Amino acid sequence: MCETAVEVGEGAQCSEEGHQKAEVGTRIKVKGPLIVYHVPKIPKFDIGGLEGEVKDVIFQHKGRPVSATFPYKVQFNIELEDRKLKFFAHLKDDEFDVVA
Repeated sequence: MCETAVEVGEGAQCSEEGHQKAEVGTRIKVKGPLIVYHVPKIPKFDIGGLEGEVKDVIFQHKGRPVSATFPYKVQFNIELEDRKLKFFAHLKDDEFDVVA
């Protein structure tokens, strides 16, 4: 169990509550409607229901705990109007479910 944000094995991370939600490489699915405003060429985009891959989990920086509000960096690859878009979103652990 983690007291604060610490590393638990290779690549695995714990949240401050002491449980592991996802690690790098985990496939996730975004819960409910979640609007983002930084997708290239789309002013407002709902990523609710999209699946992506965790690319980074930030609970530590240079060995010290950080209080990242949205610690999971997730990459999404989508096709929209005959073009492929790749973008990242930073999520917190209650905004997604792990896909088996």
